[in-house]
Amino acid sequence: MAFFEDTPDHFVSTVARKFSMPAMHYHNSYELYYLEAGSREYFVEDKFFSVSAGDFILIAPNKFHRTGGAYSLRTIVGFTYDYLAETYTPSALKDLLRCFDKVFISPPESMQEELKGLLKSLADDTRQTDFAVDLATLLRKLSKCTPDTTYDERISNIIKYINKHFSEIHSIDQIAEQMHVSKHHLCRVFKEAMGITMIDYLNNIRVKNACNFLESSDKDMLEISQLCGFNSSAYFGNVFKKITGYSPLRYRKENKNN
Repeated sequence: MAFFEDTPDHFVSTVARKFSMPAMHYHNSYELYYLEAGSREYFVEDKFFSVSAGDFILIAPNKFHRTGGAYSLRTIVGFTYDYLAETYTPSALKDLLRCFDKVFISPPESMQEELKGLLKSLADDTRQTDFAVDLATLLRKLSKCTPDTTYDERISNIIKYINKHFSEIHSIDQIAEQMHVSKHHLCRVFKEAMGITMIDYLNNIRVKNACNFLESSDKDMLEISQLCGFNSSAYFGNVFKKITGYSPLRYRKENKNN
């Protein structure tokens, strides 16, 4: 099950096919997702969007995300802060990255050809300076666009509740009671929208928070497991390894204070 993905310092990827991320994941890079054709469903943190041709999704570092849906033609541009910092000053970067305060942007038709041209230039750029300049131009254009705040509140409300109360949730019935629906209906709607079960999502959130404790604290495994809502340190270890591929102790050894 994918979780954290280490990405190149910059890349452009264009794919035309029916493609779904197998699981939620996050990474240390910024990501621009542009849908040129088709339609998709996109989940970012606690928002669930229906994306159409011409739309952009903007994903800041360390944000959970996942996509699924029908056949599509999409382009992804990724880059790290350090990569862009080789060309621009901190004050300029702050201005360029302001567009990532938005998540979903649906640019007007009048801008589509210009934006597609910038994406093509980025794919063709072979020098860092050219890539950085074209990327900055694209980011400034997106900053001028009005964000689209339309998302599926039904799914988002479930996600918000889990994100806030993950350490206190003891059963799916507890979530169903808060959402005022049956457990069966809740699980079905969530799986159809997210592509994973509610238990898998809950465990992903718990493990991501456990990673933060392992990286930045000296708390022992039992305390971390309890803080993240696991009922035993053994179960915590099993779930953690299933999701990340590492035992909690090995993860701490390789990532402490990084």
